[in-house]
Parts: sequence; C-alpha cells; structure tokens
Amino acid sequence: MLKEKIKGIIWGDDQSRRYLFDKAMLAIIVLSIACMVVSTLPNIAAETRQWLSTFDRIFVVCFSIEYLLRLWTSPKGVWGYATSKWGIVDLLAVLPFWFSLEGNFEVLRVLWLLRILRIAELAHHVEAIDRITRAFNMVKHELAVFGMLAVVVMFVGSVGIYEFEKDVQPQNFASIPHAMWFTIVTLTTVGYGDMTPITLGGRMFTALILLTGLGVVAVPTGLIASGLQRVIDEERDAKELQRQKDKA
Repeated sequence: MLKEKIKGIIWGDDQSRRYLFDKAMLAIIVLSIACMVVSTLPNIAAETRQWLSTFDRIFVVCFSIEYLLRLWTSPKGVWGYATSKWGIVDLLAVLPFWFSLEGNFEVLRVLWLLRILRIAELAHHVEAIDRITRAFNMVKHELAVFGMLAVVVMFVGSVGIYEFEKDVQPQNFASIPHAMWFTIVTLTTVGYGDMTPITLGGRMFTALILLTGLGVVAVPTGLIASGLQRVIDEERDAKELQRQKDKA
C-alpha cells in the first residue's frame, strides 16, 4: 500500500530509505538557507537573482510536499501532527510563500522572515540534536540555578558600576538600566568598548566583573558538556548491552 510505504520512509519503519530521505531533506534545507542568504547580497546580477528566486520556489514546493505527506501518514493522525510542535513549524515555514501568491501586500513580506524557521527543520533529520536536547534536560535544574545566579551577579555589577561612574560619565551611565548593558557585555567577555570606566574604583570593579564573567561562560559550558558525555555513555552502554543480548 502506497501510504504504508511512504509512512515507512518518512517515519522510520524503512530505515534504509528513511536515511536517504533524511539526507535529501537536509540538502534541500541547507541549499534553501544558502539561497536565502545569497539573495540578500546588494550587487548580484539580475539573472542570478532570478535563478535564486526560482530555486526558492522549488524548495518551498518540496517543503510543502513533505508537510502534506507528513500530515497524510502521521501516526498521530492529521490533526495530531498539524497541532504538534514540528507540524506548526513546518506549516509556518511554507505559509509565507503561498500567501505571497495572493497579492503584493507589504504585510505579507514580513511573513518571509519566517523562512528562517527552516533551520529548525534540521532537528527532524539530525540525531545529534536529540542528544543535545537530552543533555540539556539532564542539567536543566543546574542551569536554572546558575541562570538565576547570573542575573543576581548582573544586577549587583550594574549597581556597582553605576555608583562608580554616574558622576563622571552621566551620559553613558545615566541609570542602572544603562549600566546593565555594560555589565552584560563585560560578563560575557565581549567588551565592545562603547562604554568604559574611567575612575579607579570603576576599573577595579570592572576587573572583578571580568573575572566573574569567565565563570559565567565556563560553568554552563561545562554542565552541558558533562550532560552530553553522560548521554553518549548511556547510548554506548545500551548498544553494548544489545550486542551481548544478540550474542546470547
């Protein structure tokens, strides 16, 4: 039955064909994003822009066909997939194109920004995304606590630098919200240089913020890396256990 064959390819019952399908969709997604990026260049030739527009239409048709096939073959049913997270993402990724066919309305051009949601479709086809998601789930409580701590540090840093610099730089550090921009940039060790302390106390306090910022960046990275390693270890142990069962 045709529906069952397509269901196997899209949803994984037919592993070999689904692998080819995933690779093809990955290629289409990457190419569509590349065309979207190149089309924003100001000095490309009109002929090239026309080709990019044609390719863009082809890609959207491919996405639309995939969406309809997923609706038709979804194990959850048509409504179940249509209202699911990825069903909504797939729909929003193609709606701007089809709506734009109805007329040249300015409001519809804004919808083309939703094309960037095609990047999110990569999660349909990349197993590594699932590992990262599981790693985040493993350390989500620690990340939440650290996030709250980072907010506290940011607030304390903003109040501190405001007190040191408000009198000598009233334009740059006019209020605590103004100082928050400086604190965020400093904590993340970006340092744009648009706001710099000039008082001795402000510079010493900024050095303290910078040292704290190293931890702000390093700790979440370490937590996620630890969670990802645990996920990989679990997968390896599960495969080893399966091999032992197969041998037995």
